Amino acid sequence: MSFNDLERGIGSINDQRYYYGAISPLGGEDSQYRYLSKNISQQVFEIISNVVSIQRLINYIGTVKDTPEIRSKL
Repeated sequence: MSFNDLERGIGSINDQRYYYGAISPLGGEDSQYRYLSKNISQQVFEIISNVVSIQRLINYIGTVKDTPEIRSKL
């Protein structure tokens, strides 16, 4: 399963959808599952973006690009 699958609401194994540890049939619409999947996917994306930004700023430390502004952002 990929993040794209989560965004589309696909999170099934053997035609069953996992939700809060319980299994519900795939046939019915599960709007809460879709909402939670999308919300989690967005939060994971934000975390990854923040980690990449931190890594980029860390790479500047000790180089010519190292400034008080960079250290403040970090």
